[in-house]
Amino acid sequence: MTESLHAHTADVVVIGAGIAGLMAATTLSDRDVVVLEATGRAGGRVESVRQGDYWINLGTQFTEGTGPLIDALERHQVGMGTLAGKKVALALHGKQVDTSNPFALMFRSRMNFRDRTALAAIGARILAAAPFLQLNPDNRLAKRVRAKLDALSASYVLRGVKSEVARDMVRSWAGQWMGCESEETAATQFVISMGILLTDPAKVPNFSLPEGGN
Repeated sequence: MTESLHAHTADVVVIGAGIAGLMAATTLSDRDVVVLEATGRAGGRVESVRQGDYWINLGTQFTEGTGPLIDALERHQVGMGTLAGKKVALALHGKQVDTSNPFALMFRSRMNFRDRTALAAIGARILAAAPFLQLNPDNRLAKRVRAKLDALSASYVLRGVKSEVARDMVRSWAGQWMGCESEETAATQFVISMGILLTDPAKVPNFSLPEGGN
């Protein structure tokens, strides 16, 4: 069977209909734009798949409640939910523990001294960088810290950490907050998200997600 081909001319060609490609096309919508996608669906990693009794989100599940992504979702009338009242948990030594409050997690769960020390070191690295990302972007020191974090993956917080429990916690947070492994996301975004969770958990309900998941 021969596929039919045809020529098309456009001002802008966007390669890939993932969220970045769709945002690029939306931003340039006043031009003649064509989006090319190799698969049979748009959205890229913004997808949920069924695995037995569970749904797995392949990409990030939510975003903070302001900014261009939220504006685009509202413009396209995508129904949004909230994280208010939601909890995040994982299994630790056969017991379900709430991971939404890392400080409480260190003291309320059954961890040994090494695991607690490792989590404290990870938290200290996040808290040391987070304040600089809240400064004016034109601030010289803030620029320097952001540039350094942009060049690192989120897994930098695990350097020298031997605790498997602590490493699993970081993987869990990266999956929950960024929708990917810590090696796959920039340290900047990880520090911003985890910094909010650690320093200002009242902001967590401001995070939004499409109704029904990804």
